[in-house]
Amino acid sequence: MSKLSRVALAFAMCCAGVAARGDVMSVTVWRGESSSFLVSDEFPEIGGEAQGITVRRGTLLPVRYNTSTKSLEYKFKADRAVYDSKAAGLHFATITAAPDAKAGEYDFGQLKVKVLDRVLPPPSEWKYFLDLWQHPWAVARVNGVKPFSPEHYAAMEPLWKMLASAGQKALTVTLVDQPWNHQCYDAYGSMIGRRKLADGKWTFDYSIFDQYVEFGRKCGLGPDIACYTMCPWGYKVDYTDADGKKVRVEARPGRPFFDEYWGAFLEDFSKHLESKGWLKNTYIAMDERSPEDLAYIAKFVRRIAPGLKIAMAGNRKPSEFKGIEIDTYSQILGHVDKPFLSEVAARRRGLEQRHDLQPLDGRRHCSRLPRRLSELAVPGAEERHRRRREVPRPPRAGRSRRRA
Repeated sequence: MSKLSRVALAFAMCCAGVAARGDVMSVTVWRGESSSFLVSDEFPEIGGEAQGITVRRGTLLPVRYNTSTKSLEYKFKADRAVYDSKAAGLHFATITAAPDAKAGEYDFGQLKVKVLDRVLPPPSEWKYFLDLWQHPWAVARVNGVKPFSPEHYAAMEPLWKMLASAGQKALTVTLVDQPWNHQCYDAYGSMIGRRKLADGKWTFDYSIFDQYVEFGRKCGLGPDIACYTMCPWGYKVDYTDADGKKVRVEARPGRPFFDEYWGAFLEDFSKHLESKGWLKNTYIAMDERSPEDLAYIAKFVRRIAPGLKIAMAGNRKPSEFKGIEIDTYSQILGHVDKPFLSEVAARRRGLEQRHDLQPLDGRRHCSRLPRRLSELAVPGAEERHRRRREVPRPPRAGRSRRRA
């Protein structure tokens, strides 16, 4: 092993709470925790299972990736974990302590495991909020399968479960085709079908939507359902007419067709969500829309379907949305500038906070704002926030390993 590899290995072991003395390694974990770390060839006798503690070994195999969307240059990085593999490369071990494992010290050959009498709750119970947008159509294209076929769900399942293991709290759902235009390599489609009959009435097909939400819940994503969007980039929406032809038109907030198109949908959609038990967790979500568009849509939704919530991924200061009730807000990282930070810093003390991470088109949205912008001066908020902070936190090494 090269000197550089030894330094990298030592650093990774330190971050994972791993110590090595002579020919023995030691690891400390909580009950309910999984801990992974690199293992050099000097420790071949690591592995086994005993009393709720499992130790598995594997190899990090190389993944080819492109350094830029405008470049044909490829690089390789050891980033694909394959358990029980003895191939050449970087080797690792993963320790999993069941929630009901007994505290104490365990011997696994060259590995000593100390289990503390503390329980790390399952990711679904973690208090922080994580929202990384999913892209089912990209998974379908990479795997060469039909979108939302059994083969597609089989390809998505390990990815969605991995995301759930990081504490993902929202499922990305689409209400229209190309909700933010065609920014991604693969276009987003709509999960809900719309048909306008000859008499002017509307019908809706929720079959893919229902199947996908149930799949996401099964994988552990949620409870939030973020529905994009009532305000797509370019204001273009689609439906099928009475003759079976697809029609693409503009539905701009404040115009008569917007009210017709979305009014009928919201009434039907909210009833459908209520019947499924999902209404309280569903958000009408928008991406970088103007305060004028957002204000109109928020009032429209509250009037037609008051049980739905509003979410926004924005690029402006909170003061520009004054008077608009937004349930969840996140800020694109490129617009987290000094004016934004100074305004947020002056208002956030003692408030209920929600931390969002949302990647879009290679960018990442990150913000620490009140869950509702209207809660900026709610009496008693500071005391509620203080009580939340008293919840025990996992050890530093455990936190440092959690990846979005």
